[in-house]
Amino acid sequence: YKIILEPVFSEKYLGRDRYFQFIKGSLQREIDKDPSKYPLSHALIAIHEACSQFGSHADDSSFFHRLETKEIPETKQDQILLHYFQFPRNHDEYRFYYIVTLQAFYQMFLIFKLFLDKALKIIDPKWENIISALGPELERLRKEAHSKIEKNP
Repeated sequence: YKIILEPVFSEKYLGRDRYFQFIKGSLQREIDKDPSKYPLSHALIAIHEACSQFGSHADDSSFFHRLETKEIPETKQDQILLHYFQFPRNHDEYRFYYIVTLQAFYQMFLIFKLFLDKALKIIDPKWENIISALGPELERLRKEAHSKIEKNP
């Protein structure tokens, strides 16, 4: 995000500058001084904070032990479940975590989309409409899933 908005920082990134070694904190300090900076990162920082409470990190080894195979009794077929944060107690909780994960990837996509729009000028109006509708729809689905968890703890 920093490099997309300020390309001159690419050299510091390549040189493993301290700013980029602690990018979340670096951006957070800039946002604290000026909340209008990096608006797309606000949601990602909040997601990072929530994930850090569970010790979750997105590397291969952290996902491997979270896989579970379960047979669906009605169909006698196996399903593979990925327990991103912890083992969900029920399907509603699993759905909630899945949607939150999709929201995180959506937020990251919006940042990369800045590059596509700015540098490559790949703008398709039909695609733009789909992308702009996706964020609110994911939020609606997240709220819906969360309300089901609250009703059935």
